[in-house]
Amino acid sequence: MITSVLSRLAIFQLLDDIEANCAYLAFTSFCIGCVNVPIHLLLLSGAICQTPCLMLPWLAVTLLEHLVVGLPLIVFFGIVSLYLAAQLHLYLVAAALMGTILLVFFLSLSSWFTVHSCYNMFYRMQVRILKKNRTNKRFN
Repeated sequence: MITSVLSRLAIFQLLDDIEANCAYLAFTSFCIGCVNVPIHLLLLSGAICQTPCLMLPWLAVTLLEHLVVGLPLIVFFGIVSLYLAAQLHLYLVAAALMGTILLVFFLSLSSWFTVHSCYNMFYRMQVRILKKNRTNKRFN
C-alpha cells in the first residue's frame, strides 16, 4: 500500500517536473529541428554528388541525437510503461508503448546504418578514383 502511494507520487512528480520544464524542452526541440535542416540538405547533396564529406556531418549529428535524445526517451517511456503495467495493470498498453518507441528508434538507427554504408561505398569509390588518377599521371 505504501509503495503504491510512493510510486504514484513519484510518477506524478516526474510529470510535474516535465511540465515545469516544458518551455525548455520545446526550445531544445526547436533548436534540434533548426540544426537538422542544413544537415539534411548536406546529406541530400552528398548523396546526389556522391561525395562522402557532405554526408559526414549528418552521420555525426544523427548519432549524437540518438545518444542524447533517443536513449533518454526510451528510458522515460520505459518508466511510464512500468508505471502503467505495475500500478494500473495496463500490460498491453505498456507493451504497445514500449514496442512502438523501440520500433521507431531502431528504424531510425537502421537509416543511420544505411547512410553509413553509402558513406563507406562513396569513400572507397573516391579513393579508387584518386589512385587511378595518380597512376595515370605517372605514366603520362
